[in-house]
Amino acid sequence: MKRTSGTLDAGLAAHRAGRAAEARRLYQLHLGERPDDGEALHLLGALEAQEGRLDLAREHLERAVALEPEFARAHYNLGNVQREQGDPESAAGSYRSAVALAAGYTVAHVALGRTLFELGRTDAAVLTLGQLLQREPRCAAAFAVLGEILAAVGDLEQAGSALRRALELSPGDDGLRRRLSELGRPPVP
Repeated sequence: MKRTSGTLDAGLAAHRAGRAAEARRLYQLHLGERPDDGEALHLLGALEAQEGRLDLAREHLERAVALEPEFARAHYNLGNVQREQGDPESAAGSYRSAVALAAGYTVAHVALGRTLFELGRTDAAVLTLGQLLQREPRCAAAFAVLGEILAAVGDLEQAGSALRRALELSPGDDGLRRRLSELGRPPVP
């Protein structure tokens, strides 16, 4: 996605600096000139999501992926909004699209695994995370989610192993330490 407008660049700078109202105004100004700019719609959708305006965010993000169907980040952010709106089936589809478009999109892969589990598709969730870990064996987030899934289905031994591996990769994560202790599998010092 190539930005071609100083207005859009200024909007992104304001967005990154936490100046939401200014960013929104600049994104909208840019879209007034270029209403079919998928990146601008994505950025505005992401901003609306951050501000809690999920319906508006979804509208912008759906339009962004319709205009630019190969925009993996827009699919991922659309999935986040759909999940937050209580639509995990649509979210899983959006995450699948993001992963299909960018196989190395780790955060989308982890989100897909988590969402598949929430949908009751445990085997698919474990398979998805396992595939990610084949490619990214140092992904602490994937090990953490896998550990939570395995704990939820009662495989505490494997859950403990996955969570310990996540902690090895992310040693400062006190939440992982607590979770291992809750499972009766305290971290090895």
